Amino acid sequence: MPIRTADVVRGQFTGYTDLPGVASDSDTETFIALECRLDNWRWAGVPFYLRTGKELAEGKRIISIAFKEAPRSMFPDNSGVGSAGPDHLTFDLADESKVSLSFYGKRPGPGMRLQKLSMQFSTGRPRRPATCSRPTSG
Repeated sequence: MPIRTADVVRGQFTGYTDLPGVASDSDTETFIALECRLDNWRWAGVPFYLRTGKELAEGKRIISIAFKEAPRSMFPDNSGVGSAGPDHLTFDLADESKVSLSFYGKRPGPGMRLQKLSMQFSTGRPRRPATCSRPTSG
């Protein structure tokens, strides 16, 4: 689907035009965020949010998938399902790669009370930067 102007936010961090080599009237964006959608049956109605910029408070590379709640729940209304938001599968692609999954689990004891739980997997090692080698001649 084409990206609509209304789904895009562009900006420039404060002080950008004070940097050496940057024109004082520069309108070059240093931040962009957009909502986009894929035009196929599998991803119909699923928004994808992309954000990137310079001089942000945190540097992150995250893919987070929020699962849609089922139309009917097998749990009672007072169980706690949905009170902490949807289940998420998160891929953190930062220097030390991590995968986490948040979901509901039954609290120990009698009754059907659920709580938000999380599982995390980490390689425990920093990622190696990608390298390319150029063929040598001769």
